[in-house]
Amino acid sequence: MVAASSALTIEWKTPADAIDSSTVYDAMRTAGGHVDELRKIGDADTEFNQSRMPLSATYRTPYQTHSSIGPSCGVADIKRDSAVVWSATQGSFPLRDAIAELIGLPKDKVRVIWTEGAGCYGQNGADDASAEAAIVSQTIGRPVRVQWMRHDEHGWDPKGPAEGNVGPNGKIRSWSYLISTPTHISRPMGSAGNLLPGRMMGIPPKPVRIGGDHCARTLYHLPNERVAVRWLPDGALRPSSMRGLGAVPNTFLPMSRSSTTWPISRIATRSISGLRI
Repeated sequence: MVAASSALTIEWKTPADAIDSSTVYDAMRTAGGHVDELRKIGDADTEFNQSRMPLSATYRTPYQTHSSIGPSCGVADIKRDSAVVWSATQGSFPLRDAIAELIGLPKDKVRVIWTEGAGCYGQNGADDASAEAAIVSQTIGRPVRVQWMRHDEHGWDPKGPAEGNVGPNGKIRSWSYLISTPTHISRPMGSAGNLLPGRMMGIPPKPVRIGGDHCARTLYHLPNERVAVRWLPDGALRPSSMRGLGAVPNTFLPMSRSSTTWPISRIATRSISGLRI
């Protein structure tokens, strides 16, 4: 099968609205999207605008891949009125519901059996490989194993502005944090459109806003704070969940440099004057 797949002649087409690495951040800034305000205390904008020592910076997080040590694999045996799928999924029941929709069987006729596979700290292609196995098995009427190659795993698995002010007393006066991000999850969520083969078949994904706002809220008691996330309609690549999603960037060092204070003393006393992200 590996030799046969390498013998295929495949023609790829680039979408008209494709985004490359040189324009992806500009596209994110202008994409619009729904804004959720996660926390609002006082008036961070006014406090920042009145600051005598403003600080501005931008943090950009690139797409990353889990690169599981073993590429994803799935086994499926689809019959006319029942289905069994073996998968290294992290959610057997959501995958079952999504595959049931994908192959047109009732949920209670589909069984997903978890089996050990290459691990990931978030999401890799295990769900997608299993769904592909289900489609092929249903098509040919025989049990099928789909084994991704290394280039499949890297190519098709799901991937993962700051301003502030320093006051005279060295205390945090304002904190404004805005994240612009697509959702950080492509798990099945019971929807066939969230699976890679489902998207290939034109099934729209279920809109879910999860992950990009994790760790966004601070642990400090601040007089003026605003934390919000702007959910982009879609990302350039299918997203996955990574650790530290939406985490506040480390701004202690640049703010300490601006006020000639050692970073460790600011961390210990929580004495940043203000920050807008």
